[in-house]
Amino acid sequence: NANRPQLQIDYQANNECVDATTVTDGSVTFNTTCATQDQSAPSCGTGTFNQVWYKYTTGASAKTITVSTCNTATFDTRIAVYKGSCGSLTGVGCNDDGSGCSLTSTLTFNACPNTSYLIAVGGYNGAVGTGTLTISSSTVTNLSASAGSAETICYNTSSTLGGSPTASNGFGSYSYSWTGGSTSANPSVTLTGTATYTVTVTDAGGCTATASKVVTVRPDVSAAVASSTLASCADPSAPYAVLSATAPTVGSGTWSITSGLGTLASTTANPTTITGLSTTGASTQVKW
Repeated sequence: NANRPQLQIDYQANNECVDATTVTDGSVTFNTTCATQDQSAPSCGTGTFNQVWYKYTTGASAKTITVSTCNTATFDTRIAVYKGSCGSLTGVGCNDDGSGCSLTSTLTFNACPNTSYLIAVGGYNGAVGTGTLTISSSTVTNLSASAGSAETICYNTSSTLGGSPTASNGFGSYSYSWTGGSTSANPSVTLTGTATYTVTVTDAGGCTATASKVVTVRPDVSAAVASSTLASCADPSAPYAVLSATAPTVGSGTWSITSGLGTLASTTANPTTITGLSTTGASTQVKW
């Protein structure tokens, strides 16, 4: 019936965050005329933010990404970029009026590898209209972390963790989080037992990298009883140990090597020194 009232429903397909349109580098036209605000308004600008949403996912490499409506929109625009999931977004950046863009917008942000970013395009104080969103990117060498090389140290001595440097590439301005809580790039630890230390490095783009170091501790070489299996922890090129016996009676016994390598400085002095121990970690049995 030509006289029957007609109902028109206007719907913007990517008006809601969960319906974000997937994009890559290039240009895409947009229309916010029928859009509404479905998330909290961004920190830049004021008023209602009737937006449309786009989703950009990086590949294996970190990137510096620019999103822009600069002089390509019919209204006063705002652009906001987020990480996370719809309803629980974390702001990455926001721009209202870009430099040289009059009332339109441009935003450059650091993007981590294998990460999705949500881009919201809307207006200042409820403004709506049409325009073109342009996206461009350049590749950045990924953040890397070094915890240092595996190391063997003596009992109750220290090891310096981290590399030279501990962090490199990425977006700079690094922060560090080590097993045990240290936030230094190269912390020092004193150990009485073998341990593994892991560092997580975070850069200015929020990207992270991890690395681990195993520090092996050789056994304590002091003998507290008359018979003990000793493993040298001295200079590997000239290993030695200081022997000190407490039984049966200090000063009234005799030292003897019952197995393994070594030369006693004295068989009767207590304490005494044994040199010439194995450089490969083999044990020497000494009796008092």
